[in-house]
Amino acid sequence: MALGLCACAPLFAAYELFGLDSGARNAAELALTLPLRMLGAHEALARRIVLLVGLCACLRALYQPGYALLRRLAGVAGVGLLASLAFAPLVLALHRLLDVPVPGSLEIAAAPQPPSLERAALVVGGAGWEELLFRVVLLALLARLAARFFEPLAGTGRPARALAFVAASIPAGLLFAAFHLRAVNAPFGGGGESFDAALFAWRTLSGILLGLLYAWRGVGVAAWCHAGVNILLLAGATPGVFL
Repeated sequence: MALGLCACAPLFAAYELFGLDSGARNAAELALTLPLRMLGAHEALARRIVLLVGLCACLRALYQPGYALLRRLAGVAGVGLLASLAFAPLVLALHRLLDVPVPGSLEIAAAPQPPSLERAALVVGGAGWEELLFRVVLLALLARLAARFFEPLAGTGRPARALAFVAASIPAGLLFAAFHLRAVNAPFGGGGESFDAALFAWRTLSGILLGLLYAWRGVGVAAWCHAGVNILLLAGATPGVFL
């Protein structure tokens, strides 16, 4: 976990240094940092201090002679970016398998071309915040509840934990999709989109796959995969490109 969170540091840094210049904020970040709003004008400074303290704690947990931290962090980011190249085709394959309509476009791809640095930093950093909320917090919580439910049937070993994560990834994926809706994230101060069945299915399947990737390879790989997919979409690779 500590290595994966360290790997997310560049995503959070891009969000803080450039993404906020766009005048927008990611809804997951707004939800996670809601208690900091009481600090008013000092909210941004407090958020950055919390991120820095968390990074230092992860580095302290990882420290050991000969660990080759930079090489390992590069490996996490590289695997995540490679996974992002296969992500959209896999989601489309699931759409076809389930006979679900494919969305013609995504809101993230509707930005002016070429996208600005601020817009790119926002969607890249937003991927880190969304993985933190929906996988590290929400999916982990749902998986723990599912593990208790399945314990009488499957025990507490690795197969039981895998079953719990698979089961938990479905409601977590639905919540991930729902959080992109205007009606759900507006109370946190975010924007959001109107409901569209095909788009909701796309986001649900994406959330499930990201949850399974998180369970398999950790939050760092999932976050960099998510960021890579966002950049591809922002660059104009709408779902129809992969058909």
